[in-house]
Amino acid sequence: MHEFENIAFLDQQKTGSTTIARALRKLLAEKEIYFDTHGAIPAEFDKAKKCFISVREPLSIYISLFKFGAGSKKGSLYNSLRKKELSHYYEPTLGAFETWLEFVLDPANARTLNYDYADYGPVDCAGILTFRFLDLCLPKSRTRLKKVTTREKLERVLGRKHVYSEYVRTESLYEDLFGVLRHWESDIKLEAPLTTPEDMIAKVKTQNVSRKIKGLTPDSVSPRLRNLVQEREWLIYRTFGYDQSPNGLPTSCIANSAASR
Repeated sequence: MHEFENIAFLDQQKTGSTTIARALRKLLAEKEIYFDTHGAIPAEFDKAKKCFISVREPLSIYISLFKFGAGSKKGSLYNSLRKKELSHYYEPTLGAFETWLEFVLDPANARTLNYDYADYGPVDCAGILTFRFLDLCLPKSRTRLKKVTTREKLERVLGRKHVYSEYVRTESLYEDLFGVLRHWESDIKLEAPLTTPEDMIAKVKTQNVSRKIKGLTPDSVSPRLRNLVQEREWLIYRTFGYDQSPNGLPTSCIANSAASR
């Protein structure tokens, strides 16, 4: 989490969160009063504060997590598997990714992936990306999630308790970020007024070089595994419109802004 004086950002892994955090530090005339990279909401957080989260289509997140582990030999998921002598899953090939993905999506492997996910997450009705998402956006998330055992309860606790009111999609990161900040412009302190998305992009855009694995794209993954990802991470697909569009659906403030232009 990155908390400023009047705005807070919930930074999901592999969703452009580093770029967004850097952009906020450039654009805001506000002190960053708290940050814990990919960390949970602190107990003293003011839930009335303007708050947004970064999101991304789940299969693309899984691919990014795999590429990171295969390339850098780092990351919490990579380290969890390495400790179980399973680092051989990270061969940089499409076939290895599919084997890794099937292992990661299997609820029976929850304890191997992450101790907290196995003990606190709704393992039987959601994947580890959903657990990470909920752990980031729900106050007292571990207490709440330990009691959730069905999809209906999971959807209910998210709807009632999440602290974000807007979101930024990785697939349209700069345009969405501009839209959210413009929407809250009168409530936050900016270094300079926001004029156009292009002007903001020129000020903050950074180059993010992603490692490539030959032949590994969302479209190259088998239909069976793509469907399995959608089944396990159903809550993210449904909440952010990835079940309707590969780029997700824009948050209301962005959709309304686009309609008025």
